[in-house]
Amino acid sequence: MINRPFAARFRRLIAALARAALLSSVIASAAWSQTLRPGVIGVDDRRLIEDASSFWDAIGQVNIGGFRSRGQCTGALIAPDRVLTAAHCLVNPRTGAPFPLSDIHFLAGADRGAWKAHGRAKCLTFLENDAFRGAAPTSNRRALGLEAAARDVAVITLEAPLAISPAPLAEAGAAEAATREPAQAPPLIHAAYFGDRRHRLSAHKGCRLMRGGLDGALWLTSCDVHFASSGGPVFLDDADGPKLAAVMVGFARASAVSIAAPIDQWRALAENAACPAR
Repeated sequence: MINRPFAARFRRLIAALARAALLSSVIASAAWSQTLRPGVIGVDDRRLIEDASSFWDAIGQVNIGGFRSRGQCTGALIAPDRVLTAAHCLVNPRTGAPFPLSDIHFLAGADRGAWKAHGRAKCLTFLENDAFRGAAPTSNRRALGLEAAARDVAVITLEAPLAISPAPLAEAGAAEAATREPAQAPPLIHAAYFGDRRHRLSAHKGCRLMRGGLDGALWLTSCDVHFASSGGPVFLDDADGPKLAAVMVGFARASAVSIAAPIDQWRALAENAACPAR
């Protein structure tokens, strides 16, 4: 159970998330200067990925409406034909309905106008009974509360498999490992095509899980974020190498924490390869 003072504080966090999340995806405004860095916590720890390892190729841009669209998020390939991202990235904020499939693109390994592979959406899968599937406009998300943020995850099934190795998923117990004492907990890595450096992949390595909410259904982290990093993977960097353990869904400015949905919330969704019936 969550005590009332904590729940009240956490609802304020999610209210900030609801304001930030829309800006972070399909309606990111050019009015936000690159120098504002609204999701950077203290010192900017994000670094461009210079490593040519194929591990990073599974991360890509989720673009809405075409390659040059202003609708921008990040996603990670979890199977040759499936991309994990934030649900709000795929929903029209004016209507609350998903964008047309033909307008949703994934560019794996994007780098300064080039990419390793391109896929177009065949279908979208949301968590069961998720608020983002309904017709209510996402401008009402603030009233949806903690559960909406915890379930802000979706999978894009692509029209054809990509010749890219998927990102490995964390195994059972990832959340428990991340919530150990700081000296014992594996660090996190958040990778994304951040809004102020959209054309190259960057990552904050060594950030930490600060605390959880909703009995572990949400993670509050110290990972730096920015517009367009919504849907970006959060890896648990353990001894066996990085494993995808959470999806970044937003940032609460007032409390200076980034907010992610951990794998226990969406593992079944990630493992379900079926497209929903129309």
